[in-house]
This record gives sequence, structure tokens and C-alpha cells, in this order.
Amino acid sequence: MTEKSVVRALEWLKRNQKPNGSWGDKNQEAMTGLGLLTFLAHGETTSSKDYGPTVENAIRYLVQAQKEDGIF
Repeated sequence: MTEKSVVRALEWLKRNQKPNGSWGDKNQEAMTGLGLLTFLAHGETTSSKDYGPTVENAIRYLVQAQKEDGIF
């Protein structure tokens, strides 16, 4: 039952990810980090069959959003 709920959450996040790879309207870097964390905690990577592109897009968004000094 728990796994079913987790997969439903991952599917929701996948469907609601913005084209630029982020989630949220405010604090996009924080929301994207949390969204990405849910996939990573489930064992998903950029090479995952179902969620690979979602994970990759989130990582790409965070990398481009990070400033030279490491701050978002």
C-alpha cells in the first residue's frame, strides 16, 4: 500500500514538472530540490526507464540555476 502511494506521488510530480525541469511557482530551486529528492530516495536515476528524463531535467534545472559561488 505504501509503495502504491509513493508511485502515485512520483507520477504526479512527473506530470506536473515544468518544461524547464522545475516545480513550484515560488522558491523553485527549493521545490525542485525536494521533488528531485523524492525520485532519488526511490532509487530513480537519469537512466531509470520511467523517470530518467524527469530526474535529468530537474538536475539540469538546478545546475543552471546555481550561481558561480554555489548559491541559488
